[in-house]
Amino acid sequence: MPDIEFKMKSEGLVNLTNLFKIVFGEHHKAVGYAIRDAVEGERWDAEKYLKDPKTAHLMNWYVKPKPKRIVLFWAENSGNKKDLIPFPFKMDATGAADFVFRWLGEVDYGEEYDTDGHCEKGWIAYNEQYGHVDNDWSAFLAVSPEWLIVGK
Repeated sequence: MPDIEFKMKSEGLVNLTNLFKIVFGEHHKAVGYAIRDAVEGERWDAEKYLKDPKTAHLMNWYVKPKPKRIVLFWAENSGNKKDLIPFPFKMDATGAADFVFRWLGEVDYGEEYDTDGHCEKGWIAYNEQYGHVDNDWSAFLAVSPEWLIVGK
């Protein structure tokens, strides 16, 4: 399987639904979700790795930071998912997009960016290495609230 990962930033239910239709494909449905809090990242120890140019590439994240997010799952039977909440029925792309968009309408976005223009509420949808989320093979998509900067 190729190393598949993506990240898309946008706004609105129509764009979210269209993205979900691509990600879900014709045959896939979501069986559950989890709401996960933001996680601070952790970098490699700078003193240790900067001394040797051969290891300077390790200055990237040891643990990447993650925003508050809702995670969707294909299956209920993998890993340790204590926070998995099963849907009462399998959700197709349109139903799952509506569900996630309603969650985005209730979640705290935090403070708007300080910008010369203005901000609008949007979202970031992503998965990670091999199409997984949070190192779980059955978690296939995460969506986080994100302020979008709109220029003048």
